[in-house]
Amino acid sequence: MGSTLVQFRCDEELKENTTKLYESLGLDLPTAFRLFMKRSLLVQGLPFDVNVKIPYRCSVGDMSVAEFDKMLAQKASAGEIHSAREVSDASKEKYGM
Repeated sequence: MGSTLVQFRCDEELKENTTKLYESLGLDLPTAFRLFMKRSLLVQGLPFDVNVKIPYRCSVGDMSVAEFDKMLAQKASAGEIHSAREVSDASKEKYGM
């Protein structure tokens, strides 16, 4: 299948910050956007909830480094956190992505 160029404009700071975030997850921006589009097709909508109210929000800024590390460790042991590589591998295996 051929490929096509998708372009859009956004704030330069938004692009830089988003690029840094995805790079920290082991992804480049085009790969992250392809994942977003594939997930949109899979769920037939936005690949995240769109809400006016957020039922739970944890302010990381209010945590000490030790508290944040403890929270991450708990979520990781509960299977709530996965690396980008794990998600990518699972998607490839399950959905042929």
